[in-house]
Amino acid sequence: MVATRPELLATCEKGTKCREEVVEWMDAEITKQWETAWEVVKQTIEATRLTNIATIETGFDRTVTCGVDFPCCEYSDSFMRNLKTSWKQDNVRL
Repeated sequence: MVATRPELLATCEKGTKCREEVVEWMDAEITKQWETAWEVVKQTIEATRLTNIATIETGFDRTVTCGVDFPCCEYSDSFMRNLKTSWKQDNVRL
């Protein structure tokens, strides 16, 4: 919050020009400060977006691993192969 300032004293032409230059300088400085702040925000957003993508990719890879480590089938591979072979043989006989 900006503190309350006393009223400025009257000035001659040079004093008025000086004040105008100060106002121009303040405008330029404030503009630069906001441009810098905006660039930081944009960089933060982009960095967060890239981090999110990496997290999503890592998460997907981890969910794939869950399917490998904990498959739906509770039977061994050899049991399932034998069962499929038996079904094929039964189909041939029918």
